[in-house]
Amino acid sequence: KSKIFYVWGGEPFLYPDFMDLAAYMSKKMIFTVNTNGTFLAENAERIVKDKWTGIFISLDSFEDVNDSIRGKGTYKRVIEGMEAIKREKKAQKSTLPYVGIVSTMSNLNYMYLDKLAEAMKDKGLSWHIINLGTYMNQDIGDAHIKIMKEKLDIDPKYWKGFTSGFNAGIDGDKFAQILDKVHALDNGYPIITVPVIKPHKIGTYYSDLEVPVKKECAAGWFSVNINYNGDVHFCADYPDYIIGNIKNSNLMDIYNNERAVKFRKALKSSENGLFPACKRCYQLMLCGESCTGF
Repeated sequence: KSKIFYVWGGEPFLYPDFMDLAAYMSKKMIFTVNTNGTFLAENAERIVKDKWTGIFISLDSFEDVNDSIRGKGTYKRVIEGMEAIKREKKAQKSTLPYVGIVSTMSNLNYMYLDKLAEAMKDKGLSWHIINLGTYMNQDIGDAHIKIMKEKLDIDPKYWKGFTSGFNAGIDGDKFAQILDKVHALDNGYPIITVPVIKPHKIGTYYSDLEVPVKKECAAGWFSVNINYNGDVHFCADYPDYIIGNIKNSNLMDIYNNERAVKFRKALKSSENGLFPACKRCYQLMLCGESCTGF
């Protein structure tokens, strides 16, 4: 079986000696990186030489809107990085790395998604993933705290980072029309919305956060997340429940230990196979089962 390692952050390129770590890992397994894309140009030659498998670049909109979200000049640096990778692949006669973008939707950028998609046509991409976003509110958070205390004896805090309110006011009908336009483009690579839900349910996704669109998260049965300090946890965005640390134990031993089993049993026994905070979790959107009607 192939081992897949997906590095994200924070920004991976800010970690000391990241390029050396990436070179080692790319020789051992399928190696992919999620990055803001602003460090690609200066590292393009080595990235291609070391044969990274894939690069997921966070790009949320066309130039002005993207830069208002991610910082002035970001869009230009990302495009320069894409072009540098493309040049190096040609110069080194390599098909790797595959490069794609991930756009996280909010009330700041959803109206301009089509403009971004149109601008990406000739950038040498392999995919465009449209992430509908992870959102939370206080009521869900309170329910999550209660369940996690009862089942896992922890006081979760990471959900608070997703109570941004950036889902407020999104017009589901208008967004569905924009998505139809985007998916009709012939850019030469797949454009994928995560989660895949029926167009008339997009408004529900953003306005009724308590309503599950996916159920029965399977992440705890096939993957783990390793934090910067070696802590291992199943939930990508909610690392409240730690099942072990790779500095102290073998990863497979951690994956099968008592705390890991306890987590799986608690999750499976919860309503719809979810904890309350899971309902809009990106990890669930990728690997959960679609609820009826969505």
